[in-house]
Amino acid sequence: MSVSRFISSHKRFKGTVTGVCICVSFVIMIVSVSVSNGFRTEIRRGVSALCGDIKLSPVGTGVLSAETDTPVAVDAPFVGEILKIKGVESVSEVIYTPGVIKTSDNITGILFKGVDSTVRALAPMEVCIPSSLSRTASLSVGDAMVAYFVRNGRSVPRKFTVAGIFDSIIDEKDKVFVICRIEDMQRVNGWDATSAGAFEVRLARGYRSAEKIREKEQEIGAVTLGICSSDEYDGPTVWAASCIRMYPEIFDWVNLIDSNVTFILILMMIVSGFNMISGLLIMMFENVQAIGTMKALGMRDRDISRSYRRISAGAVLRAMAAGNLIALGLCLIQKFTRVLTLNPENYFVSSVPVEISPLGIAAIDLISFAVIMVMVSLPLLFIRRVDPSVTMRSK
Repeated sequence: MSVSRFISSHKRFKGTVTGVCICVSFVIMIVSVSVSNGFRTEIRRGVSALCGDIKLSPVGTGVLSAETDTPVAVDAPFVGEILKIKGVESVSEVIYTPGVIKTSDNITGILFKGVDSTVRALAPMEVCIPSSLSRTASLSVGDAMVAYFVRNGRSVPRKFTVAGIFDSIIDEKDKVFVICRIEDMQRVNGWDATSAGAFEVRLARGYRSAEKIREKEQEIGAVTLGICSSDEYDGPTVWAASCIRMYPEIFDWVNLIDSNVTFILILMMIVSGFNMISGLLIMMFENVQAIGTMKALGMRDRDISRSYRRISAGAVLRAMAAGNLIALGLCLIQKFTRVLTLNPENYFVSSVPVEISPLGIAAIDLISFAVIMVMVSLPLLFIRRVDPSVTMRSK
């Protein structure tokens, strides 16, 4: 065993306050990243569930709603080609139809989204409504809901039954989404069973990052445009729009969270490093005579520094382990109990979302440990300034 290793194994870091500060820093970093991952995942999942990752709609329709009077064939040739693209999980036909419902207080404009029964199991003339509409229209599960559609210049009423209530990520005041069967909207529009208003493409889990979504939007758009431009195709031309293009404000908000988390990570790493520097300096000041004695006995500055570096590394690793355990415990409690709630009107979700990423936590630990150990090298320069003759005489 080397002398430096022997010294580090018999000497412990006594900076309790320093260890607690480093532990708290790791807790803050891991919880921040887990919450950021949770927001990103929940919001992207919510947007994907409501409008798909990429929407294909006839040219000339709105980006958000894809309301159209021009139907597209359910078995359009580009559907099969899109399913062959790597990363595409499914392609579903949908119909968006605007309507209004009348309550005792006012008239509310809503957007009916007809979906295939494989996407959401609903009986004929059943709907799922967002919680915001449930509150404003005083509708509960099992209640009847009469909606009015404009067809050929006249109002057409249809009676639906509320089968479910959901929390919507997308909850605009002028665009309230109501989910129903696609067959119901086909009858309202006067279309047959082979007609759809748009298609929603859902990507596999590993392809839902902002970069991947934009990449697949371009790829799917190119494939669709090529088929729609061919002489064999006789339907309306469709275009591709990603959920990022449809709802940029939501994804900008997520990016803002990520920027804040990055700032927190950098700040906590620096705070941990300075705490370790102060604790190590105090430790070396208390042991300045022992350092002088070791130098007088012929021990090199490099070996003495190595022993204190090992002591610092052990203290950081212990604080890191404690911080990891506490942070994981807090994240698991929130994940399964959702004890911390949020206002969905401001945060898009009803509780603080948490997603634990083992690779992310490992990256935080490794990078933070490396940064702290690099910063620890600064106070170790103090060892070079210790004069054995002075410290031995003062002893």
